[in-house]
Amino acid sequence: MLEKGDIVEAYFEDDDGVVWYKGKIDQIDQRKGTCHILFDDGDDEVKPITELRHFEPYTSGDLVQDLIESSTRGTITYIYGNGMVAVELENGDSAPVHILDITRVA
Repeated sequence: MLEKGDIVEAYFEDDDGVVWYKGKIDQIDQRKGTCHILFDDGDDEVKPITELRHFEPYTSGDLVQDLIESSTRGTITYIYGNGMVAVELENGDSAPVHILDITRVA
């Protein structure tokens, strides 16, 4: 059950496939089956409840993409304790990335 204030991920499709963007539920309209979401990047949108899921912390093995360069994808290989993760990119390179700069890919 979703409640106001819950941290969630919202389903979106883009040119590269399905991605999940993190945000916080601001309002819920049970009658319409929608939630108003305040996203971490400052955007907001009303989304159907069926396109939301509770946010789970990132773990090793998660496929992620860069929020700026959506074509840059990789797999989390290590979680640091300071908000950073190590990501092995699809081209074989590895890079440290802040969790605010990535989003989960389905």
